[in-house]
Amino acid sequence: SWVPGQLDGAVFLHGLHHGEVAHNASIDLTRSVTIEAWVKVDRFAGTWMPLFYKGNGNGNQRSYSLWLNSAGYVHLSTGDGGNQTISTAPGLVGVGEWHHVAGVIDRGSGEMRIYLDGVGRASGAVRAAAAISNTNALLLGASLEDFNYEGTIDEVRVWSVARTAAEIAAAKDLELAGTEAGLAVYLKANEGTGDRLVD
Repeated sequence: SWVPGQLDGAVFLHGLHHGEVAHNASIDLTRSVTIEAWVKVDRFAGTWMPLFYKGNGNGNQRSYSLWLNSAGYVHLSTGDGGNQTISTAPGLVGVGEWHHVAGVIDRGSGEMRIYLDGVGRASGAVRAAAAISNTNALLLGASLEDFNYEGTIDEVRVWSVARTAAEIAAAKDLELAGTEAGLAVYLKANEGTGDRLVD
């Protein structure tokens, strides 16, 4: 259903519905990627809730994914045959709170980073080897590993570049033009009716 968002409208995903971006070359990102959105958790139905999921059902072969954990932390995961992850401290995300979440995977520099509300909250190493490629859709609020998200999501952005802390903080409170360099997916979620998000 459509609800007010952090920036204009948003979409409410209640565990039975999720978003999908059909597979195409622009989202088959196995090197550098930045994924970001505004989210508000309705409830923690289980331990894990996926925000972004590009994978094949194997936790060691996710191209990229960003999760919330019921302990209130954000978790970024990618796999090249072995799972590589980083997590923020617990207690940062609670029910009914709007937060901007961003995950950056930069195989060029060998670093993964998580930002919450424009502030760096976790970082760690990532191997140079490319992530496992797959032809599955990019899922929003769902995964192929039997987990779902219950809450609101707004301003979904996927970039084919590793965004800097300054770039993430500067743009998180603004709608984009949609023509920014490296922007692969941009879903404002302002439609208000129907069942399609316009990219």
